[in-house]
Amino acid sequence: MYSLTVVAIFCMATSCFKPEVPEQTIKVYPAGQDITNPPDTFIVRMNLYYNVGQQATLSFDESAVWKISQTPTRQYQTWIHRQDNDEIRVDFTSQTEVGFQETTKYTIWGLNNKYNERRILDLKFKKTTTDYDSFDPKL
Repeated sequence: MYSLTVVAIFCMATSCFKPEVPEQTIKVYPAGQDITNPPDTFIVRMNLYYNVGQQATLSFDESAVWKISQTPTRQYQTWIHRQDNDEIRVDFTSQTEVGFQETTKYTIWGLNNKYNERRILDLKFKKTTTDYDSFDPKL
């Protein structure tokens, strides 16, 4: 009888707990890849060696403002420019917001000129609800 009571208590106690919902997975793109029409949140991962830059190509299906954060923050040179005009460029800080124009191709760069060993840089892009037409800077 004792074991039956313990089993009943255990079943009632465990039925009160909800299983943990797994964290939403974020799509990770390796550098060197063409990224076309990515999801509303994604990461570009760069393996940076000393004085060797890495790049990825981005294009979007609609004009929008994106928040870009880098991890680790501000240890590397990172920037993005339009492929049709590399003089139009935005250098990243730890948190940067940029307006990207639809169907325009952009190149994003990362450069490690600080550490002798390989380092990983993640650039997280998150689409915002900010109005693109009234936002500045646009690329």
